[in-house]
Amino acid sequence: LPTSNNFLNRANEYLIYLQGATNIQQAVYYNQKARQKKMLLFAFVVILFLIIGLTIYLAR
Repeated sequence: LPTSNNFLNRANEYLIYLQGATNIQQAVYYNQKARQKKMLLFAFVVILFLIIGLTIYLAR
């Protein structure tokens, strides 16, 4: 039956489309997490340098 085959093709295309959407969401999520980690690391380094700088300044 050509109609059922067409239906299966449509269903398959839709599943592939959904998978792509999921992959994009995952990529966005991982990028957000990576950005958060970079920001935390940056903040940590800045605070560390402030503490070191303040310690050296007050030790004079």
